[in-house]
Amino acid sequence: MIKLLISVPFVLIVGLAACSAEPASAPTPTALPTVQLTVQRETPEAERLLSLGHELFVSKGCAACHGQDAEGTGIAPPLAGHTSAQVKRQARAPLGIMPVFPPDKLSNDELEAIVEFIVGTVRRARPRTRTRA
Repeated sequence: MIKLLISVPFVLIVGLAACSAEPASAPTPTALPTVQLTVQRETPEAERLLSLGHELFVSKGCAACHGQDAEGTGIAPPLAGHTSAQVKRQARAPLGIMPVFPPDKLSNDELEAIVEFIVGTVRRARPRTRTRA
């Protein structure tokens, strides 16, 4: 109880002192550090994988519904903005009317190359957008 009686006047005195003090001047702005971004070009291996992924995207039938560059069609949506996990899950256990692509039709390595094409190329091209009718 005594501690409470001592701390209440102390808080009031400190609070009143803060209110009656002259307003502090605005802090002087300091320059922010500059950041230099370096754009890395794709390595030859990465370019090869993207190219292989596109070839497989077309030859395995993905382009028939999703378009040559995965831009989407009246049958299937654009693939930009999908994560690698979403693409893999949809290929193996699809939602909607998309056919299943089991490992005997599309190997794990082939699927990985297609995912690299979709995520590595298409996402950089444009984000997925939804349009309203």
